[in-house]
Amino acid sequence: MDPLLKALGSAVFPKRDLSIRFVEERDIPAFAELFRSNYGDGYLAHDVYDGTWVKRCIYSDMVICLVLEEEGKVLATGSVMLDYGDHNDKSAELARLAVHPDYAHHGLGHRVIDALFKVAENTAEFAIAEARTVHYHAQDMMEMAFFPHIGFVPQLLHVNGKRESLALYAKLYLNGAFLRSRDLPEIIPEVAPLAHFVLSGMNLKDEIRVVDATVINDDPSQYVVLPIERDHEGPLLRIPEGRVTDPLLFGNISLEQGFSIIRDKASYLVALDSQQNPAGTIGYHFDETSRLIKGLELIARHDDVWPSLCRALIQAGEELNADVMVVDVSAYQPRLQRLLFNYGFRPVAYAPAMVFHGTDRLDVIKMIKLNGPYDPGEMTLTPTSRKVVDLIEANFL
Repeated sequence: MDPLLKALGSAVFPKRDLSIRFVEERDIPAFAELFRSNYGDGYLAHDVYDGTWVKRCIYSDMVICLVLEEEGKVLATGSVMLDYGDHNDKSAELARLAVHPDYAHHGLGHRVIDALFKVAENTAEFAIAEARTVHYHAQDMMEMAFFPHIGFVPQLLHVNGKRESLALYAKLYLNGAFLRSRDLPEIIPEVAPLAHFVLSGMNLKDEIRVVDATVINDDPSQYVVLPIERDHEGPLLRIPEGRVTDPLLFGNISLEQGFSIIRDKASYLVALDSQQNPAGTIGYHFDETSRLIKGLELIARHDDVWPSLCRALIQAGEELNADVMVVDVSAYQPRLQRLLFNYGFRPVAYAPAMVFHGTDRLDVIKMIKLNGPYDPGEMTLTPTSRKVVDLIEANFL
């Protein structure tokens, strides 16, 4: 065993033989029982029960999974997924975190998280995590691990025929804070209270520029929006705005990956001008199980293309019967934030230094549109989670 992992385990209770190691196939029964003791058979990712997740962790370079044990008994586990965001973002997602109920509040979850990011120290500069708002202990575990709150996403999950909500957390590692852009974020007033809360909670410079952005002229007859075709790819890649310069939306799929690759992972819509020349594109992914649309990328020759593309995205959501639409928007593009807000999107999270672009890590605003009434479902919240929910609910009620 790695001496560092051994030390991270035993440091919790020096007099006990606790150790942390990488998960192995022999852990599959104990791994399943750990999640069953916390969630019964209702954990959303069913791969924790049948061994699929354990095998993926063992044979994939993009997942790290550790277990904490005492005298051979698995007491806690956690994983880090290294493919969150674009390939150069150095972003990771904390997942599959569980502590045996008999050992709750003993710092085991915190110790597993610390060990995970020691292992991933050369890979992850921004880490994000989520907790279902129906599970108080999941939120409490993240707070005990000193993960600051960055938002609350109502109705994101589809569980047993009902919508559930998530609390979001994030933490910066290594160069994450150092590389955060020195340019002041420019955000609309509706985002400002949440941004101040998050920046203060993460001990970052709480300086933003609040901009009452002007509305972009929306002329529906100016552009025709159609599904992308292969011959559109070249002209669109010639457009730097939104991709190379002044990024607008962020996702883990990009047009530059190639038409043959993106068509299997996402859908793209292209705006054609009066001369039938591509003037911009917007990409999205539809999760049929969750009835969720995730916007991926917005490229546009001029900002007057934005309204046509955003309206087309909303129309696609309606046609697909999506319950929720999600976009990660640049915190330096207040006019796009205002446009999306006017179209029904609401800010639900503020993520400092989430993505890497050029020489800087950029702040990101997560915005969602609910295609139905606001109903966050059952919630059992920690006091801090309650504060975040109150900030975000103000834009929905």
